[in-house]
Amino acid sequence: MNKPKPVQFEHSKEITVPALKKINDNFNTVSVTEYTLKQHKLHQISFKNAVLFQFDKAQITPINVAELKAFAQAYKNENVGSHLYIVGHTDSRGRQIYNQSLSVRRSLVIASLLANEGIPDDALMLVAAGELLPKVSNKTELGRAENRRVEILAADSKELVKAFLREIDCSDIDSACERATLPIMDLKLNNNQLVIRNVELDSVITLAPELNKLDELADDLAQYSAVDVDKRYSLSTDKRRLSSIKGLSQRKILSIPITKRTTSFFKPEVRSPLILSEKYYYKLETEL
Repeated sequence: MNKPKPVQFEHSKEITVPALKKINDNFNTVSVTEYTLKQHKLHQISFKNAVLFQFDKAQITPINVAELKAFAQAYKNENVGSHLYIVGHTDSRGRQIYNQSLSVRRSLVIASLLANEGIPDDALMLVAAGELLPKVSNKTELGRAENRRVEILAADSKELVKAFLREIDCSDIDSACERATLPIMDLKLNNNQLVIRNVELDSVITLAPELNKLDELADDLAQYSAVDVDKRYSLSTDKRRLSSIKGLSQRKILSIPITKRTTSFFKPEVRSPLILSEKYYYKLETEL
């Protein structure tokens, strides 16, 4: 008896949103990919040669702005998705924690430009992927340049986006791709400047398809609103869900047994004072 295949995101052959299809066809440097989970859509917008960053830099060149403005216009005019996740990436050079910080700065530049084009701040979120989700190998300079990028994920459900991020497996591309927890940050406008909300951060665990019950998620999204589904799923964070998994993929907490040794107690020895008899006193006096 054949086991049923696990539910996965499917790569659509056609882009069903006309404005995004137009962007994909008209800009050589922008690639739009449509994924579906049953009838639920998720779009990945990749700027192939447009939003490429120099090493250790977070600035984009003026030629990149046209593609971003076109996407912002498409987002406002058509049903592209209620949530935009701006995922920042770096190459593998440098410390991992620094690269995550650099990826935040890169994605914040893109998010700020989109906000300036009229996209509401509550629709924007940042994902600090750093070096952990390489697109190509980091072994060459050309590959490292391609990995310095920002991608946009658009969908109506936050959980749909998080499930998509969990399924990305680039372990066969580069050793920099590894299982890790990535922070997700909400944004807000403060004095006309886009800043990260100072609240408890969300997160997503990469390379963790065992956390995705995609069939249940798809059914819930079909029956209820995406907002209701996201609220219910967000009650259990990725870290809590990971700890509840049973099977080979669950990592046990490292516990080191403590050997208790009995403390040695030494009984103090009390010595009696030396007392000389009278004969010794007499002998000493005669010798003197």
